[in-house]
Amino acid sequence: MLRLQPLNCFWLLLPILAWNAAFGSRLPQSGFKSDAGVPRSVLAAEQVLRIAVFVWSLLLPLSGQEKQSRAGLALYGVGLLLSSLFVGVRVYHNILVHRLLGVQ
Repeated sequence: MLRLQPLNCFWLLLPILAWNAAFGSRLPQSGFKSDAGVPRSVLAAEQVLRIAVFVWSLLLPLSGQEKQSRAGLALYGVGLLLSSLFVGVRVYHNILVHRLLGVQ
């Protein structure tokens, strides 16, 4: 039976959630559209899968003991650094463009 582990994969989601909370509002909104034209079935599937990701991460134990686990953690770290870099560049590029060029 699956049970909640104190050291679980949910901890890997926390840096991503913190990054989104800190900088999500600073991203340009031009690429985001409303959900008005999206079918309800797609929106429902998105919600179900989102919940599944969070629940599944709570049930998966986090271990760095096996070689595959260490490789996975290293890959996660590289991905987290790269995504942080890309979002950071985009956020600060927008800040510089708005301040230096006065672009709205």
